[in-house]
Amino acid sequence: MSKTQLTWLIVVAAIVLLLVVLVMARAARARREEANRAEAAKIREQAAEHERLVEERQAKADETEAQYRKTQAEADEAAARARQIRTEHERDQESLGQAQAAHAEQLRRADALDPDVPTDKEGHRLEEARPAYRDETEASTDVEGTAHDEGSTARGV
Repeated sequence: MSKTQLTWLIVVAAIVLLLVVLVMARAARARREEANRAEAAKIREQAAEHERLVEERQAKADETEAQYRKTQAEADEAAARARQIRTEHERDQESLGQAQAAHAEQLRRADALDPDVPTDKEGHRLEEARPAYRDETEASTDVEGTAHDEGSTARGV
């Protein structure tokens, strides 16, 4: 065999070897791509299942948010009602104080006019004497609005 033939034989063998390597590389790449496609399909299936779970959680979150908003609105309404009732109570307490003072003043004037009821210079009843029209167990209120039992003195003793 001549040198030229040997050179051609080496070149042809190298080309054949190169073609075999290229075919094998292409086949390996095709197998990898197919494996990647299968892995991608598996991940997509998992993602679809996960998406369903996400949608369920979103629905639950939306539901609890609606419940929260409803409950918060009810709480705000109840707080407003409580403020309204407190204001009404404060007005009632003020009105009660005025009515008690007016009542005490009426009794003081009546006691001052009644010759049978001993009073001091300002017309306040002296505690030792009690009129017949009052029940012994009833509590009275003096001019300052202080409640005391019938048996106690003006100083609360």
